[in-house]
Amino acid sequence: MDEPRTASETSQGIDWNDKEQVKAYNRAYHLKNKERIAAQTKAYREAHKEEIKLHHKKHYAENRDRILKRMAIYRSKNGPQIYKAKKRCYEQKQDHYNAVCHRWAVVNKEKVVASRRRHRLTQDYGITVPEYNLMLEQQNYACALCGKTEQEAGRYLCVDHDHATGKVRGLLCLTCNLMIGHANENSELMRKGAAYLEKAGRKESPPDSQG
Repeated sequence: MDEPRTASETSQGIDWNDKEQVKAYNRAYHLKNKERIAAQTKAYREAHKEEIKLHHKKHYAENRDRILKRMAIYRSKNGPQIYKAKKRCYEQKQDHYNAVCHRWAVVNKEKVVASRRRHRLTQDYGITVPEYNLMLEQQNYACALCGKTEQEAGRYLCVDHDHATGKVRGLLCLTCNLMIGHANENSELMRKGAAYLEKAGRKESPPDSQG
């Protein structure tokens, strides 16, 4: 006579000791009850928000090195897939992300300005904010040509650089920077311009005529 089958062998027709069968059953169950499970999960997270937050924070603190190492390995192996997933997610929720970013930018205007300035200094001129501040200090906080301060100019001084080599030459007010730019950075033309002004001199305005 055959021995009776155990509950693990007969329940749902699945051998619960077989990992592949269990995995397939769980997958099918979740697909069948996807909406109900999502609703239950959301309700649980809302009811235990702080508890979950503290648990995640504690877990990360205790396993930080292991988690970072695992994430680095995963990113190195799945870089293209991660990029495609992020791109797909952004395209699907683009309006939502734009609205969130806009709201944040409105509330954090100073941070946005500072971030854009840091990015531009690094990307366009290859310098950092501390390096800019050091140059400004070395120029006595004024334009290298006319001596106008940032307060007088009403804006940050411009970073003057050689467009051919990219080398930063100094900090100028907007007027002086545009002057050099319109002269195509031609020092000879600038000297001729200075000579022309010196030769022409200043004409005094005629006195007001009296009736």
